[in-house]
Amino acid sequence: MASKIQAINAYCPRVKLGRTASNDELVEFIARSTGLNESGVR
Repeated sequence: MASKIQAINAYCPRVKLGRTASNDELVEFIARSTGLNESGVR
């Protein structure tokens, strides 16, 4: 069973991670998308 899991881990596709958003960027995005004020989102 362990060899099957190792094989899956070896050949499964990998997700390339990008940078994470800061809190200010997240608040700005939510405010822009929902129509709320930034102070209301915080």
